[in-house]
Order: sequence, then structure tokens, then C-alpha cells
Amino acid sequence: MQAVGAVRLPLYDCPQFEDPLAERPDAFAGICLAGGPTVVDTSKTLVPGTSCGLTIENGSEVTFDPGVIRDNSLIVRGSAQVTVKGVGS
Repeated sequence: MQAVGAVRLPLYDCPQFEDPLAERPDAFAGICLAGGPTVVDTSKTLVPGTSCGLTIENGSEVTFDPGVIRDNSLIVRGSAQVTVKGVGS
């Protein structure tokens, strides 16, 4: 890679490789139904599923159980904490 001053030029000859997740089945978590965004302002564990937007705030401690959580938007505000289980497994 060549550097020009502090700017690095992009690589265009990167080797290709196969998708390491190609053999896993596609995840399906349902569709977002009417109901609007969900605001979580208490500590809780969330299970896999679909939401129409999720906001975690006000010092909440939220844990996501393993699985797919499909969402329109995920916002974490203030001192809220998020923990996930089973990532990449």
C-alpha cells in the first residue's frame, strides 16, 4: 500500500474469498407490523423477533438473547447498557 502524506490509497487488488457464512440458513424474524417504535427504559432481557424500532434509554441494562432481532432502527441513549449473548456462534 502506498501512502501519500497521511492519506492511504485504497487497495484495488484484494484477493477474493468465499463467504464463510454461505452454508448457514437465512435468518427470518418476521415483518414489522403496525405499532410504532418500542422504548425500553427498564432493565430487561429481549428475545429474538421483530420490532418496528427500538430505543433503549434512561440507564437501562438490556440483554439480547441469542437469535435474530430485526429492527427498523436501534437507538441507545445516555447511560443505557447493552449486552448480547451468543454473537458469532
